[in-house]
Parts: sequence; structure tokens; C-alpha cells
Amino acid sequence: MELLDRYLREVTQWLPRKQSSDIAAEISADLQAEAEEQAHGLGRPVSRDEEEAILTRWGHPMLVASRYQPQESLIGPALLPTYHFVLKVLSLVYVLPWLFVWMWFAIFDPSWRASHPDLVGSLQPLAFNALFLFALVTGIFATVERRHRREATLEAWTARDLTATPSRDWRDVSRAGSVLEIVIGLAVIAWWSGLAGSPSSLVVDDAIRVTWTPLESGFYWTLLALMVAAAGMSTANLVRPKWTGRRLRLQAALDAIGGLVVCLMLPIALVQVVPGGADGDRVATLARWINLSWRLSLVVAGVVLAARIVLGIVRLGRVDRETPVVAVG
Repeated sequence: MELLDRYLREVTQWLPRKQSSDIAAEISADLQAEAEEQAHGLGRPVSRDEEEAILTRWGHPMLVASRYQPQESLIGPALLPTYHFVLKVLSLVYVLPWLFVWMWFAIFDPSWRASHPDLVGSLQPLAFNALFLFALVTGIFATVERRHRREATLEAWTARDLTATPSRDWRDVSRAGSVLEIVIGLAVIAWWSGLAGSPSSLVVDDAIRVTWTPLESGFYWTLLALMVAAAGMSTANLVRPKWTGRRLRLQAALDAIGGLVVCLMLPIALVQVVPGGADGDRVATLARWINLSWRLSLVVAGVVLAARIVLGIVRLGRVDRETPVVAVG
């Protein structure tokens, strides 16, 4: 059938090169079987119009060939719901609060509006950080997707897993906890980094601004590096959720450095009053509350880090006790 041969040639152009011959032979056999079945029912060979109707039902050659192409996607359907959930959480913990603060200043603070005549342009930091967070989360999930495909972790599942008694190894790192740490860490990094600059560019009020001495700027960049390292550790725990001695030691070192930096930053005031401003009492009260909130946040962070260090030491001791020692000789 000339029309069938022409159709197969069109399909073959879009097939994977290495398997085009086998796939074309399979499609040809299916088409001929369908035509012969229809001819048997009619009691005569199919006409050209009937042959065209069969090929029309099969569809465009490119569409038919696409069914035999490898189905590649950046994030597969298995991880897509979790990916959407993480993006929603980032929107709730970072984007929406940022927008609410921006709206509050834009509506109720005339001095802020006077210093930011381009209101739309003042949203540039939010757009930059939101795009950065979106790209980073997408990259993390794409990496996990590639690992699933390479190791075929989902394909290795059997129905026996439904009846197996669940037993959680203490070495297993919670994937949900890792995702939550990544989301919170990225939101804090975006808030801390601002517009890829130091907090000295942030103006809280006409008479209050964030100020950092050169020594304190060193704390700023150290904390930023620790935040990035913590996000990297959470990403590693998400990709390979298993505690090891090396990973526990690295986590404890990061927590110890973070605790030291927090202790050194406790005496530092985050903001100070710019001399010569109006309404000195109100401004001083506002600055005092901001600095108090800053120090309370540091105290909470220090307690969390101390608890993580203790927990890491306990886990590290279990790893060292349960690791078999191989005798040599």
C-alpha cells in the first residue's frame, strides 16, 4: 500500500535513530493488521479512502513518533506535588510577608514614599530574590529527579513493601525535615542578602538605619556563608538521606562555628539612631525594640545550635560504636 509506505517514511523521520527500523516495523505490522481486519469484515480490500481513514485515526506522523521518544521532563510527576508544595511554602514565608511590609510602608509611611518615588521599581529586590529562590528550588528538585531516574528507586518498589513492618533506622534523615530546612534556609538567605548587598543599605526610618562597622561586616558575610553551607547540607540530606560519621562531623563543625558567631554578635546593636533626627524619643524607642528583637533572635538561634551540637555528638557516638572494625593480618 503506497499510502501506508509514505506514512511510515514520515513517521520514521521523527523516530529515535537507533530504534527507528524496529519501531517502524512494529507500526507497519499494526497498521497492516488493522487494514486486514477491516478488509475481512468488508469482504474486500480496503479502498484508498478507507486507508486514509485508518491513518487519520492514528494521527499525525510526528505525534505517533513522539509516543516512542524518551519521555524527559525536568521534574517528573512523582516529585511534582512536593515541588509545588515547597514553592507555596516559600511564597507564604517569604514573598507574602515581603509584600505586606512593602504595602505597609507604601500606604502608611510618607517619608518612605518620598524616598522611593518609583514604587514599582522598589519591588526589584523581591523580584530578584523570588527568581533566585525559584531557580534554586527547581535545580534541587531536578537533581533529585535525575537521581531517581539513574537509580530507578521508584521502579524497584514492590507490593511487598505495603505489608512490610515499618522500621525506621536512626541513621535515616527525614526527607520532610530536609525540605523544611531548605525552604526556611532559602527564605532566610534571601532576607539576609537583600539586594545582593550588606544590610547597611536598609533604611528603617528617616532617623534609623542599619549600620555595620568593618568588623561587623565580617560577621555579616560569615553568617551568609554559614547559611549557604547549611542549605547545602540540607540538600545533601535530601538527596542521600543517611547520617554518616563524616556528615555528622561536618554538621557539628558548622553548628559550632555558627554558635561562636552568634555569641560574638550578641553585644552588637543591629541599628542605631542617626544624629539630628526629629522625634528623638520615638526613634530611640523604636531602635531599642529592634535591637531587643535582634538579640532575642540570636539567643533562640544559639539555643537551637547548641541542641543540634549535642544531638550530633550523640549520633556520632552511635555511629562510632556501631561501625564494625575490620582486623588486618
